[in-house]
Amino acid sequence: MKKNTKLNELADAIERIKNQKKVDSTAVNKLKHELDEEEKISRNYLQITQNGIFVKSIKKAIRWNKKVIDLKHELNVLLK
Repeated sequence: MKKNTKLNELADAIERIKNQKKVDSTAVNKLKHELDEEEKISRNYLQITQNGIFVKSIKKAIRWNKKVIDLKHELNVLLK
């Protein structure tokens, strides 16, 4: 489950940023870029499952997409 491992790593990185007093902008930008890429992949996979090719994987695709969106939202809240 490569995608779960990557999402867990991204979630851990967000937690580390939360706990820092100074926020490193390069690390945040890298994390944003990785989340954007992950969002593209998850949306494409969701679209493929909804088109009927992998009908049995719709729930997995929705959970994956939701997790990515939640992580992006958490990062955006952290930056404000």
